[in-house]
Amino acid sequence: MLKKNIFNLTSKPLFLFLVFFLYSSLMGLIFLEYIIPNVSSLHMQNSTQTPDSTYFNQVAINLAEKIKQKGWVNWELYPAEGASGASSFLAVFYVFFGEKPAFAIFFNAFFHALSGILVYFITLKTLSGNHFNKNTALIPCTLFVFFPSAMTWVGQIHK
Repeated sequence: MLKKNIFNLTSKPLFLFLVFFLYSSLMGLIFLEYIIPNVSSLHMQNSTQTPDSTYFNQVAINLAEKIKQKGWVNWELYPAEGASGASSFLAVFYVFFGEKPAFAIFFNAFFHALSGILVYFITLKTLSGNHFNKNTALIPCTLFVFFPSAMTWVGQIHK
């Protein structure tokens, strides 16, 4: 019985994470590659990204170039005014794989899916009781992950 309970505890969150990550990745890529470039009010002039994304992408590109030219001692967590970890980690991807903003999508999708799992666990913990159906915890986490406005941040490069 213990083995069955442990399996049930780990399988549903893992499955949910995979579904959330795949959905977020796919929708983020669609948002970045197709929606932003084709809706003029969303992207910056002479760019296919939003104004914020254009800035943070440029910060990541500059940091990646600095690392390529002068070495890894130049990597920093706060590479520019207003920029922090996401741009720094994106620069690492740029060093190894080239300057493709789509790498940010997978980084964002991972944390978006992880946040959905946290919402799931918080709901389970908050509503746990005798008359609580555990599948009810799927409602808030699914709404959090699948709500269309969430793709505006999953599909962009952020600080």
